[in-house]
Amino acid sequence: MSVNPFYRPARLSAVNDRCRELWQDLVQHENEYRIRSRRLDCGAVLMDMGVSETGSLEAGRILTELCQGGLAKARIGMTQVAGVPLPEIFNETLHPAAGCMDMQMGLPFPNALLSGPIRLFIEPLRFVEADIPLSEAKDAVVALIEPYPGAPAFSDKEARLLSEMSGVAPEHIRIILAPGNSLPGSTQVSGRAVEDVVLTIQRSLLIDSSKVIDICGRAPICPYYEDKPGVKRLDADDFLHYIAEVYLTYYSEEGEDVAALCRNLTFESLDIFGSYWADMLEAAGGDFFKIPNITDVNRVGRVVINDRRTGRVYAAGRLREDLIEARLAAAP
Repeated sequence: MSVNPFYRPARLSAVNDRCRELWQDLVQHENEYRIRSRRLDCGAVLMDMGVSETGSLEAGRILTELCQGGLAKARIGMTQVAGVPLPEIFNETLHPAAGCMDMQMGLPFPNALLSGPIRLFIEPLRFVEADIPLSEAKDAVVALIEPYPGAPAFSDKEARLLSEMSGVAPEHIRIILAPGNSLPGSTQVSGRAVEDVVLTIQRSLLIDSSKVIDICGRAPICPYYEDKPGVKRLDADDFLHYIAEVYLTYYSEEGEDVAALCRNLTFESLDIFGSYWADMLEAAGGDFFKIPNITDVNRVGRVVINDRRTGRVYAAGRLREDLIEARLAAAP
């Protein structure tokens, strides 16, 4: 039982309905969103959002919502970083624990990061209430695959592995392929600012994330450019670490140090502050899950907590445009 009296679990039926609506939007506007879907030999549907297709910011916005089973609302806007106009994504998560922990959080997958509502079929439900049988939630079997740089092409073999992991027949599985350096992929990574905070609360600080009543955040979307020898590039995660801002409404316990919690949710609280994501990933051999203490590094630039129990507001962290500018100018 959560100490948060305002906590309500998400409903599986709502996840199923929203996933169906969002998927249909993508399929109906493939040409406009510059994406393409096809059915694999095994029966699964594969949607290309950045491998052979260009994709779009709008596709990435929808993907951000879909990664949380539709339990989120995202929008695209404009901002400035070090005097450079950039698009940004704002995201409000309506069921923070369910959307971030049960679906958006990444799992290891061969040569890739796996996330999305398909996780409901892979792991036990924690923050999602099964108001309908899992077998009836076929529209929620949506997987985001974010391949590592240089990963081999996605094939029937990986789709069948997803079927084995989820226990769902391949013909019911919908797979979205969105590399991190594509327009949709970069957009949905920037849309993970709220997930970074909820994940840190639950997995790093070992605090019950159901105490988060509501959460929203914004982050610039990383410009796209291809890797070139000798060029130190930026990644979407760098914008999360140094520029992203998150606001959460939180229900504290008596005696809890909310000011310390706020500080610990910022990237500047870590001894790796000043590091860049590409360098950390390179040192880990390109494998996300081999980055040292990966559970602890998912933090953002600035955090504000409104404590619903006491009414107090806490703020921590700084926006470090200078650390972004250093590599933004170096982009080819």
